[in-house]
Amino acid sequence: DRKSGMPRPIPPQVGIDFDVPGAPLGLYEAPSIAHLSTPKEYRANRKAEWYEADSMGHELRAVYADWLDAAFRDAMEQMGWPVAAYKERGYQLRAEYIALEYKRPALPGDHLAITTSLLGREGRLCSVRHVIRLLSSSDNAELASAEYVYGWVDARGMQSDPPEDWPR
Repeated sequence: DRKSGMPRPIPPQVGIDFDVPGAPLGLYEAPSIAHLSTPKEYRANRKAEWYEADSMGHELRAVYADWLDAAFRDAMEQMGWPVAAYKERGYQLRAEYIALEYKRPALPGDHLAITTSLLGREGRLCSVRHVIRLLSSSDNAELASAEYVYGWVDARGMQSDPPEDWPR
């Protein structure tokens, strides 16, 4: 309300019009995927950049998801599953479930290690755990952790069986 400066309630129809199809946010349980007997672990290093920071000088929390996605693509390459080759064939892995827990902010210039662990694969889905740690501190402080479930989709973004050479 411009006179009082107080926010007006959002009409229910607006929420319906802009709702994303699928499970309501905050109520979605990740699919159960059997874990591998020995999860595979990969590491990617990166530096928090100034252009990723907000006006308070903290790295934007939304950027963490981008970092984790890049770390997962890097892990796939290390596992011998070339992301670009799959994409050329019309396949891509898309995050379908994300539970990201922020513990403390990263600051521009921080050196970070992102550990990506492939926990399990089942059908078109794979379960991944990410941990972001601060390398430039004496205690390697954990900044965030996340549980992801990725699923194969085709070039149109529709659920798809995994490629034939995807390990079963």
